[in-house]
Amino acid sequence: MHLFGLLGTLSFLAGFGIALKLAIDKYFFNIYNMTDRPLFYFGILAMIIGTQLFVAGFLGELIARTSMDKNQYQVSERI
Repeated sequence: MHLFGLLGTLSFLAGFGIALKLAIDKYFFNIYNMTDRPLFYFGILAMIIGTQLFVAGFLGELIARTSMDKNQYQVSERI
């Protein structure tokens, strides 16, 4: 979770910052044709990759926490 969570959060925040900058350009400076700019697609890609990395780290942490008890066996008698 530490590695993938950090990378996912940073990637998502970078994509969100790009999307926020493009939205400010559109609404305050009247710059249109946003989907013609490669920065728009890079922002969306960064947000999607960030979400996937965060979820992968979260699921990995859940699996690691729940699998610790699987290797403990109760032996009724020793032969």
